[in-house]
Order: sequence, then structure tokens, then C-alpha cells
Amino acid sequence: MTELVITRGYPGCGKTTYALNWVAAQSGRARVNRDDLRAMLFNGEGILTDAQECDVTAAQKSMAASLLDQGTSVIVDDTNLRLRVACNWADLAHEHGAAFQCVDFHTDAQTCIERNRARQRAGQRYVPHWRILDIANRFPLDRWAEVTARTVPAVEPYVPDISKPEAWIFDLDGTLAHMRARNPYDFSRVGEDDVDHVVRHVYETLSRDETPSGAPVMIVVSGRKAMCMDLTQAWLHRHWIYADQMYMRADDDNRPDHVVKLEIFNEYIRHHYNVLGVFDDRNSVVAMWRRLGLKCFHVAEGNF
Repeated sequence: MTELVITRGYPGCGKTTYALNWVAAQSGRARVNRDDLRAMLFNGEGILTDAQECDVTAAQKSMAASLLDQGTSVIVDDTNLRLRVACNWADLAHEHGAAFQCVDFHTDAQTCIERNRARQRAGQRYVPHWRILDIANRFPLDRWAEVTARTVPAVEPYVPDISKPEAWIFDLDGTLAHMRARNPYDFSRVGEDDVDHVVRHVYETLSRDETPSGAPVMIVVSGRKAMCMDLTQAWLHRHWIYADQMYMRADDDNRPDHVVKLEIFNEYIRHHYNVLGVFDDRNSVVAMWRRLGLKCFHVAEGNF
């Protein structure tokens, strides 16, 4: 069984040394490091923009997921001190059928600073000393919570009820809409997204497909937060896309898309419509729709 291991600790605590030894100890293992990706993607050190950091995140997750799918175990030797970030890795391991482990390094800040100074004297990569103190103040050693995959509801196969109205389900981001330069979490700019003309044409064609029971119900299910519902509806109308129903995650819901969409399906769609098919792009979400037994059209590679 493949493994996804993450390290957790301050800069200079020994994470990278551990990771290098872990990879060297056995074949079929690989290391994916965020700092190395920053340097590789954006020509060295320095503070990156939010958009660049999003690119690093996407690249790192894509690399880890691809390696796991190929049967290679992965170690991510970042600080991983934000619980949300650490749990995201646990979720990714769950999604790709890998065992998950978090290795904690309870090395105090002063020891890390001394090691950091030694790196600086040796001309090696180091971080400003104040940065280590700042991280230690925000993430005290005695307050690190346990890292586990967030609750994933069981997938109960969908049994169509032909007495219910026929319906199609469409995703937004990566399916009907494509981001330009906005941060994927900047929902105030969703109105700037480009429309996918091919998917929109399919959407429009299906919406006009009259059946004995009438036109099908067109449902948009998005992982966006509900705070941008009005902006999203305005964008849809501007591109002549008319949804009969639209569902989004709550503003305080940060669970993975496949979990949120399954919950939406179970609560609002499963017992109310005869779902003919789904259009989506994210691999984990496509896999969830197919586990339900639904015909899912995978419109783009979405390994993130």
C-alpha cells in the first residue's frame, strides 16, 4: 500500500534530513517539497504573490497525487503547521487510497534558530530568524492538534426514480467557467471568469431537449462559497446560462469538494430528480459521481 507522509515542525527542526533519509531507505518513494517548488517554478527565493503561491499549491498536490496513483509513496517535508493544510494532505491520501502519517518534530524555536544560523554561515538556504520566532508564537509546540482525514460520508449507490423530473448536473469552475488571473479563493472576482463555449453549448442543447415530461431540470452544483451566489448568477445570465437550481457550499465549510457535493446531492437532489448525468472536471469529484452510479462526463483533467 502506498503511503503519504507529512512532516510538521518549525524551520530547522530536521524535517528535510528525515525526508531525505526516508526516501533513501526504500525504493518507490519520493519527496515533494514546497520550498523547492517555489525555487523551481519562480526562479529562486523571495516572497511570492498570492497567485504564485496558488500555483505552487496546485503543482505540489498534482505531483503528490500523480505519484500516489503510480504506486509511489510520497513525503511532504513542509512545516504543515496549519491544521487545515495538514488535513488537506490527509484527505488527499484518503482520496488516492494511501496510508497517511504525520511525523511531528517537537524541536524548540531556539534550537531551530541555532541550526538556521549554522546554515547561514555555511552559505546554505535559511529563513530570517524572526520568522522562526513568529511561527513558534503562532503554533506553540503544546497546541498541535491531531491530523486526520475529515469525515467522508459513505457513498450509497443512486437508484433513479423515473417518476421524478429528469435532470442534468453541471459543475462551475473548470467545467462551465475558467479562471483568468484571480485567486481561486477570491470569490469577489468570479464575474471575471471566462466561459467554456463548448460546455455551454452542451448545456444549452440539453436544456432544450424536450421529453414527454417536459424540459429537463438544469442544476448547477459548485464548490464555491455561497457568499458569491449573486455574482455567480449574474455571470451565468451574462453568458446565457440559465440554471433551474444552484447549490453551493456554506461560507464556513472548508471540506473537500467531493464531500460537499455528495452532501448536496443527498440532501437536495437524490430523492427529488431522475438524474441523467453529470459534467465535472475534478478527479476526486468525478470518482465520487461514478461511485454513486451516475454517468459523469469528465470535461477536463482535474488532478487537484
